[in-house]
Amino acid sequence: MFLEIKGIKKHFGEGDSRIEVLKGIDMEIEKGELCVLLGPSGSGKSTLLNIIGCLDVAESGEYWLKGKKVTGKSQKEMARIRNEIFGYVIQDFALIRDDTVLENIRIPLDYSKKKIDKLRIDQLLKSLGLKKLQKMRVSLLSGGEQQRTAIARALVNDPEILLADEPTGALDSKTGQEVMNILREICNKGKTIVIVTHDEKIARQCDRILCMKDGKI
Repeated sequence: MFLEIKGIKKHFGEGDSRIEVLKGIDMEIEKGELCVLLGPSGSGKSTLLNIIGCLDVAESGEYWLKGKKVTGKSQKEMARIRNEIFGYVIQDFALIRDDTVLENIRIPLDYSKKKIDKLRIDQLLKSLGLKKLQKMRVSLLSGGEQQRTAIARALVNDPEILLADEPTGALDSKTGQEVMNILREICNKGKTIVIVTHDEKIARQCDRILCMKDGKI
């Protein structure tokens, strides 16, 4: 199994303010799958996604990735896994608005040991319809153009897994569908993608739906 999680638990706060966010999650994801975590706000979707992406750690349970145990690794090792294996796309894009499209896309290269040539960046720009916009400041782009820029930035390091937290949440329905079409095309080329959403219409376009409620699948 490409990615496997067993008995993952996570809470926030202590005493009367303690909240059990994840209550023993078991899940598996196959390589090349477009999988979605579907559920309402507060169900634990984003927390689980952060644990999958090595941005957070569980308090108990086991996490296996590509046949190797992630649980118990040091912060340095977790950072290496984040940089080498994962690409991230989030709802508010998290772009530097005063920088150009190209400058934003190149940001992950500053933290990576991978050598990415100009040809790959050029291919990314073309495939996502950003070639003519590469020198434009992000602040001048539409929401859809910003999300495509965020996707390009997530893909520039050629990650094996793309994690997308509400990738269509800040977009109108037409633009959101365009973004989903892009994600499907990326998956069809061999990438593994995990999407978090509360939108059933988006979820139905994925290979498999994992419904989350009150910290459980």
